[in-house]
Amino acid sequence: MRLLRAGIFFLATALSAFQAPAQTSARILLNGQWQMGTHRQYQRTVPVPGLATDPEKVNADTLWYRREVRLPAGQWQAATLELKGARFSPAVYVNGRLVSAANGGMAPTAHQLRHEQVQPGRTVRLEIALLPLDQLPDTDASKIPPADLWRSNVSSGLWDDVVLHTHSPSWLKRIVPYADVSADMAYVSYELGLPKQNQRFNNLTLELDVLDQQNKVLAYSVFRLTEAQGKIGISLNKALRLWSPEAPNLYRLRARLRRGRTLLDENLMTYGHRAFRVNNLQFELNGHPEKLRAASVVWHRWVRDPESARLAWDERWFEQNIVRRLKSHGANTLRFHLGMPPERLLDLCDQYGLMVQAEWLFFHGMRASRASLLEQWPAWFDLCMRHPSVVLLHGWNETEGEDELKRAFEAIGAVAQNYPPLVIGHRDVLHVHKYWWSLFENLGLYYDSFQQFPLPIMVDEFGGNYLDGQGDMGDYPTIPSAFRRFLGPRHTREMRLRHHTLANAKVAEYWRRIGAAGFSPFCALGPPEDGNHWFLDSLKQGRPKPVWAALTAAYAPVSVSLDLWDRNFLTAQALTVPLHFFNDTDQETTMMATVAIKGKQQPAAAPVFSQVVQAVVGAHQQRVEPVQLTLPATVGEWEISAILAPAASAVRLPVVSAWDVRTLRPQVPRQLIRKVIGVPAEETELRQLLTSFGLRTVAATDPRADLVVTGRRTWDQKKDDPTWPRQLEQALDRGQHVVMLDIGPRFLGQGYYEGDLGPLQGVREITASAEQKTALPFQLAVAFREVAEPESHLHPAPQDSSLWQHLPREATWLWNGMRGGLLVPATAMELSGLNQKAIQEKWLSRGASREKLAGTAYYAYELEGFYAYSGKASDQAVIDSLKRQVTFLVEDAPALKMSVNPNAPVKSYDLAALYAAGRGGQAEDLAPLALAGKDLVRTPVYKINFGPRRGHLILSQLLVNERLLPGSRPASAATARYDPAAVQLTLNLLAAGL
Repeated sequence: MRLLRAGIFFLATALSAFQAPAQTSARILLNGQWQMGTHRQYQRTVPVPGLATDPEKVNADTLWYRREVRLPAGQWQAATLELKGARFSPAVYVNGRLVSAANGGMAPTAHQLRHEQVQPGRTVRLEIALLPLDQLPDTDASKIPPADLWRSNVSSGLWDDVVLHTHSPSWLKRIVPYADVSADMAYVSYELGLPKQNQRFNNLTLELDVLDQQNKVLAYSVFRLTEAQGKIGISLNKALRLWSPEAPNLYRLRARLRRGRTLLDENLMTYGHRAFRVNNLQFELNGHPEKLRAASVVWHRWVRDPESARLAWDERWFEQNIVRRLKSHGANTLRFHLGMPPERLLDLCDQYGLMVQAEWLFFHGMRASRASLLEQWPAWFDLCMRHPSVVLLHGWNETEGEDELKRAFEAIGAVAQNYPPLVIGHRDVLHVHKYWWSLFENLGLYYDSFQQFPLPIMVDEFGGNYLDGQGDMGDYPTIPSAFRRFLGPRHTREMRLRHHTLANAKVAEYWRRIGAAGFSPFCALGPPEDGNHWFLDSLKQGRPKPVWAALTAAYAPVSVSLDLWDRNFLTAQALTVPLHFFNDTDQETTMMATVAIKGKQQPAAAPVFSQVVQAVVGAHQQRVEPVQLTLPATVGEWEISAILAPAASAVRLPVVSAWDVRTLRPQVPRQLIRKVIGVPAEETELRQLLTSFGLRTVAATDPRADLVVTGRRTWDQKKDDPTWPRQLEQALDRGQHVVMLDIGPRFLGQGYYEGDLGPLQGVREITASAEQKTALPFQLAVAFREVAEPESHLHPAPQDSSLWQHLPREATWLWNGMRGGLLVPATAMELSGLNQKAIQEKWLSRGASREKLAGTAYYAYELEGFYAYSGKASDQAVIDSLKRQVTFLVEDAPALKMSVNPNAPVKSYDLAALYAAGRGGQAEDLAPLALAGKDLVRTPVYKINFGPRRGHLILSQLLVNERLLPGSRPASAATARYDPAAVQLTLNLLAAGL
């Protein structure tokens, strides 16, 4: 039978109070329908807890709740109203008179009902007044941060239980339990409420006992009290089993305050005996290593979802669709992001064995005063301590201000000293937010081991490709540009769901493979504005998106993972794939996995390859077995999967680690057949490639060449040679076409700076540096500047897909090697010396108007790569709007903070003047051949025409060097590897030059 939560025990105690007049202590749940209104005018009834008003709007006035309450009979003499969640700054009235007020409301508050009518058997009128958010001081620790106002619940309301606690004038004001597993002791921190006029301790005792679910007393002790607060301990006599995700053993701890034999007050709470700490860059539970395999729920944001008015407080829905579903996939942790949920959800985590990362609401800043933190954080700590599931406390999120953090750390230190040793975020743990392959960042894979970090890493945000229940893009502003970056301009629902699945599941497996102490994809429940959720159709149905099944390989305690990021292979290619076996249990385990290759077009057909791999893996160990594969001899799309054989486990779902690959046979485009290609002597890789396809090569200076191709080595040798542009001009004047591969600086981003972890919540900072400029033929020049990130996904230009001959479009989404398949360096390319037509094409790609470019007054304003346009030379309104746009993105996106400076000078361009000056330019028909980056604003490949009888010039930044010959260099995570798609695209580049 499922363990009843502590609140229900309290209710049972309360009900017994009505039956036993001698009862002095009771707790009565006052949830249900309350009258609600403003100006103390009560217009309607609302559920408590629940939403009272629109969660997207700040209340215009103070919100008032009212309810008539018949007080229980008995011998109690005082009462306290416990508001577990009442925002903001609750004030409590009895029969119209103010009796108590408190700040905050994001942590529980307690209100003594000092009123002459508060007596046994009387009926009183309770009122609770809640301030609107905008009347809460900025220094209040419960104030919703500015960065969250547009995507979180900003309304006032009673969002958690309301409990009436009756007691004697001497009562248990605070009872907080904690465990000392090594000493087999349970401890309680207590604080008494005593009548100020008579604080007597004579014959005052505190009894502690621990009960099992059948009310059997397992441990008992009594303490004579001599002070109003302190700590007492009770020996458990080895009668308790430890609490863990695998065995969430729960007991009840009862505290009873007596004077002689008279019971003054009683408190009954859930108790789980466990020990959680940091050890050797990992977490440890009850003396054993423990990985936190989590999902994130942003409860206070999720309340904005149109369905959440019903579901957010539906304990059964949350139990079935979050708690039990996570457990069924093997997860052991739930991260409650940016604020605590209703306590009943923590009770579920206690009962089912889900560890909890508990968080306060600070986000992108922390304005609270030290006094407010010291006032409200102890109540938050107390709440966490009452739940054995809560193992990690996280006080702020993505906050960097030096003064703010100093104040926060000081407050954490002051509060934490009154508690046993706790694991606290930012003090004991590093929180890593790398939104690779999603709304902020490219796929990075920068780290090789958890041992690179000075503290345990909890990777608690990644995978942010937010989709609603229909698989459509969420309302987060940068989502459309991110999906275009990775999937191109025309993506389908199926493509989006697939990408959402990969960005969560494959990155989660990566973090597990490198030994992260914990990970939590973002996010299982959030609002339409930021996060959406992991369900299809109506949330009420609880129909999971594909990401749930895919995450099983990352979540299951006994699991497998293919260490494979390469996607493109030759037909019949032999391949070695590392297969990781994980055993996060306390027992050595023999594991068997079937590695198979199946056709993507015929998933029900028999595998074309199958092999069973077995490994004996020690307790809390990881083992890697190399698997030898031979890919199919035909061109096609395939899935390589590792399927774990079923084992005796709570995970009943298939544990499958799978990756899509394709087999290719590069072909010579018809345009290249019988053409003569000039290759510089230093470009041995290019020459060998072309020769292997039977193409005729000659020296680069040979006039017989139809086409001249240069590569990385040529660029490095010639880029500063003042005679090189003239040499290229001569070739183009002869009608020879020129293709320049791998041009520009080879900046590759964060993962290529040895020994530098880089920012853990964003991309690497780019310091101001001079442009690297190189002269090209006919007064053309190319300038390069480093940008925050490289690119791993390449797409055809809207009017030209010639580079994708014999090549699926998806074959340029991740190339083999280079930490996540990089294709384009972290270098922006800018051309100058163009004629009018080329200038027009360049600015059209940046969002300019074709008609206005040829006019007499048209201006562009640029701020850190973002553009706005106007017909005025100094349009302050447009400049301010551009600054607001960039400021919003930077305030919200940690990945942009390091690379985008919203306070940088806004550059202006007189486009009409630039267009007019282009009359003398010789470079025309500037045609983008490929696009990349957010919103596809980067053009790494251009084709340029210099007029009749001259050859074409193609400029390409694509990273093809060292990808063109099989087996040319040892493979590692950071190096390029042979990729037949890179070969095909290189051949297509040469054909496009013709």
